[in-house]
Amino acid sequence: PEAWEGDLLVVPIFAPGGDDKEALAVVDGIAKTIDDKTDGAITEMVEVNEFKGKDGSSAIVRLPKSSPVRKLSVVGAGDAKKFDVDSAMKLANSLAATIKTEKAKKAAVVLPAGTDAEGVKAMAQTVLSALYHD
Repeated sequence: PEAWEGDLLVVPIFAPGGDDKEALAVVDGIAKTIDDKTDGAITEMVEVNEFKGKDGSSAIVRLPKSSPVRKLSVVGAGDAKKFDVDSAMKLANSLAATIKTEKAKKAAVVLPAGTDAEGVKAMAQTVLSALYHD
C-alpha cells in the first residue's frame, strides 16, 4: 500500500479481544504501517469515532493533497478469533458499500492478517458481485 495511488484505501481492523465492551480497536500490523505513513490518520479515526472494529462499522478521512491516496477508510472486521469465510463475506459487503458510497474509481483493500485463500476468494467474489452494475 505504500506505493499505491488512488481514490480510496480501505483497511479492515479487528475488534479488540476481551470483555471490555468500551475498548477501542487496536491499530497494529499493516494498519500501523499505514498509520505511520499517514501521520496517524488511522489512530485519529479510531479515537475520534470511538471505533471498536465491530462488523459493519466504518470511518473515513480525506488525506492531504500531497498524499497519493485521496481517502482512507477503516472498516470493522469483527472478532479475529472468529474470522472465517462467512466473516470474510460480511466484511466484503461492508467494503463494497464503502467503495460505492465514496464513488471511488480506483480503490484498494488491505486484507486482514491471516486471511486464507478461501477467504480471499470469497471476499473478491463478494466485492465484485456487490459492485457489479448492469
